[in-house]
Amino acid sequence: MSTNMNLLRGKLKERGVTQQELAQKIGMDSSTLSRKLASDGLKFTVGEMHDIAATLNLSANECKSIFLL
Repeated sequence: MSTNMNLLRGKLKERGVTQQELAQKIGMDSSTLSRKLASDGLKFTVGEMHDIAATLNLSANECKSIFLL
């Protein structure tokens, strides 16, 4: 399973949230988030995916499109 990083980055931009803001809101160091994003999100935990979805107010379909390729 991998993450659709283009779609995730698009949702960040659409919602007006920077990577640094997202990291802070989900309780993750910004450098850790940056590394995870650079690795196509392969190391996101299920909890982190839920936190990202909640922070960005993603619908179920958006979550599927981003996290369940």
